Amino acid sequence: MQKFLLYVVDLLATILTSKLFWILLGIIIALVLIIIWYRKLKIRAIEKLEYQRKLSTDGVFAGEDFILTEVLHNPTWLPLISVKMEFFVPAGFTIDDIMCEKYTKIMSIFYIPPHATVTKDHKVQADIRGYYTLETSIIKYRKNEFLFSAPLHMHVYPKYSEIVADMPPDLYRVGNSISKSKYIEDPFFVSGIRKYMSGDPMRNINFKASARSFSGGMLQLMSNNYDSSRNFDSMIFLDLFNYADNGTLETQKQQLEYGLSYSCYLLSEIIKHGGSAGFSANCAIGEKPYVYIPCGTGTVHTKSILECFAKINYFDKHNYSITALLEKCLTELSRDTDIYLITPVLESNTAKMLRNIQNTGRNVCVIPLKEREDAL
Repeated sequence: MQKFLLYVVDLLATILTSKLFWILLGIIIALVLIIIWYRKLKIRAIEKLEYQRKLSTDGVFAGEDFILTEVLHNPTWLPLISVKMEFFVPAGFTIDDIMCEKYTKIMSIFYIPPHATVTKDHKVQADIRGYYTLETSIIKYRKNEFLFSAPLHMHVYPKYSEIVADMPPDLYRVGNSISKSKYIEDPFFVSGIRKYMSGDPMRNINFKASARSFSGGMLQLMSNNYDSSRNFDSMIFLDLFNYADNGTLETQKQQLEYGLSYSCYLLSEIIKHGGSAGFSANCAIGEKPYVYIPCGTGTVHTKSILECFAKINYFDKHNYSITALLEKCLTELSRDTDIYLITPVLESNTAKMLRNIQNTGRNVCVIPLKEREDAL
């Protein structure tokens, strides 16, 4: 035992008199001090971070993709290593191949050089129609939490599909009769240029614009967009009243989605054929007991209707009768406005009112509202 103790003492004496030991000890102490110093500075630098989120678009149709981009700017001289940014995505989206069945945490890890800006793109698919809001993001570092306000608003419009209706919309009406000719464009007035769509006549192709248009490294055909040679107004009424004999809760939700999908289809067809569209529904949004958007045209007007489609919620109040809604809105419509009523139940007083409307010369189309799996 005595020999072992003497050996240990001799070893310690050798180590303590070695220059290499003191060099290594100095390096270790310096590293510990640097780590402690870096951690304190990193907390201050994180507090100064500038964070924002951007969307490639503020509205998409259900089933479509868009990009969510995170942007972080480091205004300090300290390089920030392994910065973990977290935010929650509500149910109704698939982000980075993760399906969100409830609020799901998404985490990104950043390295941000001094006075630099870094970005990260997330591929997002909109699965369910609705109006969504993302609020804050958070960085957790050791025992500290840093909240960053970066609100985003996203409208997911109804899933668009070529629905075959029991009563198809009369989009080619001239006066009070149906025109056999679908020629509704004025060939002498070009209102713009758009991408070529299947079915466009060859005479509409703009070859000069096509020669300058590329998509994915390939030339893309472009077509002239002509102004309509006639104008017509079309008002879409969606009946969301709580009828007692209207099936189960799930059935009523399906009817709502089908009704909005059909409304979206009608809106698209009306605009595509040069018409002016409006929308009304007996469902509360905000403080008003019903929705009313007058007939109009243009991108801003169309977008306002689509956003209304996104915001309608089954659990909002919808106890305003369709008859009362028609009475309230008809006074504001021109005499030649076409009326499309999407309803699950056509009551006798509503049917009588529609007959009176037809007698004034208006075109009326009633579309039965029923659940359809292909509209979801």
